[in-house]
Amino acid sequence: MACSLWIRNLHAVRARYPFKEYLMSAPRERNTAEEGIQCLRELAMLEIMYCDPDYFDILVPEKIVCTRPMWDKEMKGAPPP
Repeated sequence: MACSLWIRNLHAVRARYPFKEYLMSAPRERNTAEEGIQCLRELAMLEIMYCDPDYFDILVPEKIVCTRPMWDKEMKGAPPP
């Protein structure tokens, strides 16, 4: 079966970093909504790379839903209201 470049990249990252915790970063402070959106995108990529393929459709990254743990990590780095 031929793999797309996207799937090959996912497999390469999983092979290099077998555990998600190796790629996790501490929540960082953001000042703009764009920075917050970028942080959510990064968290979604981690979910895609280390998820059960039956749970997420890893072939369509735009369809990844924001999970509660992702939202909690995002809110830790958000500036105070």
